Amino acid sequence: MDSTTTSAQASTGAVSGNVLTVQLDGQLLRHGLKGERAAASLKSLSFITRRPTQLDVTVLPYDEGTLARTRAFRAAGGRTELAASFNDDTVKEV
Repeated sequence: MDSTTTSAQASTGAVSGNVLTVQLDGQLLRHGLKGERAAASLKSLSFITRRPTQLDVTVLPYDEGTLARTRAFRAAGGRTELAASFNDDTVKEV
């Protein structure tokens, strides 16, 4: 592994060949998707009615540094993967 790969792993995620894996929880979203869902639930008071909270993925607080490094990696011809601890429709929207 060269120093570029090591640097990319430390700052953005795991690099395997020409694929960069970015973690959704804790990296792309500092508080993770569950944390964002809990915050949205509190804001909308949906926890009282027990209705599921819908998240607008276009306004989530994504880490700008991770986004910039990911975009640069893709612009250089790399492929990216998003890793999440669970799989649901919201993850697919991100």
